[in-house]
Amino acid sequence: MANPEHLTLLQWENKRWKIWRLNNPDIQPDLCEANLMGADLNGINLADADLSKANLIATDLSSANLIKADLSLAQLRRANLSEAVLFQANLSQANLNTAILNGAELIETYLYRTDLNNAKLINVHFNGAYLYGANLSEADLTQGDLRFANLNKTNLYQADLTGANLRGTTLIQANLQNANLSYANLRGTNLSKANLRGANLTGVNLQFANLNGAILS
Repeated sequence: MANPEHLTLLQWENKRWKIWRLNNPDIQPDLCEANLMGADLNGINLADADLSKANLIATDLSSANLIKADLSLAQLRRANLSEAVLFQANLSQANLNTAILNGAELIETYLYRTDLNNAKLINVHFNGAYLYGANLSEADLTQGDLRFANLNKTNLYQADLTGANLRGTTLIQANLQNANLSYANLRGTNLSKANLRGANLTGVNLQFANLNGAILS
């Protein structure tokens, strides 16, 4: 359960929260299982915070600092995380269904089996992120940066990866059926046993890609 003092501070106003965080840099905010549904947390500093199992449905977290935050099993459906910084955050098994993450920084983020179905991820930075088994079906990853990310067994059914950079990414046994990969960079990508049936590969760079056992038609 969330620390009542921390929850009260957060619910007052951003200015008071900011002062408290500056005066207590060594305290990890405990917001575990907190109900923050629909809250306005734009630009808030939640770095290192424990938000595991928190209710963040439809919450505005745009431009928030979520560096190394624990968001495992959090409910983030319809949340706005545009321009948020989630470097090395833990989003394992979080629900980000229909969430907006346009321009967000998810570098080296842990997204094991995270639900990102139909999420808006335009220009998102997933460099080195761990997305094993994540659900990205119908997600908009246009111009996304997924270099060296782990997308093994990820569901990218009908996802839009137009112009995305997937150089060096591993997509072993990933489902890319009917995905739009037009003009994406797949140089050096491991697509072993991936399902590419019906995928749009117009203008795709597949130089040095591993297509061993991949389903192409």
